[in-house]
Amino acid sequence: MVDIQCIFCNSGSDKIVIEENGYSGRKCPKCGLIFISPRPTFTDILNLYSHDQAQVSAEISVADSVLILSI
Repeated sequence: MVDIQCIFCNSGSDKIVIEENGYSGRKCPKCGLIFISPRPTFTDILNLYSHDQAQVSAEISVADSVLILSI
């Protein structure tokens, strides 16, 4: 995993506002974006969704996106 800065304004943050499955959501002090740092690897992301360990099921997330796009 790689530590990252805010993807919007490139600021760093130590303020953890959510933790799930070993990952930390940090809130940017400048713009307020919540981002994951350290960033999981692509393999970690595939593993998380392929075993459906996400808080919200990948199947539900995709179904909601498809529904919104079809309206």
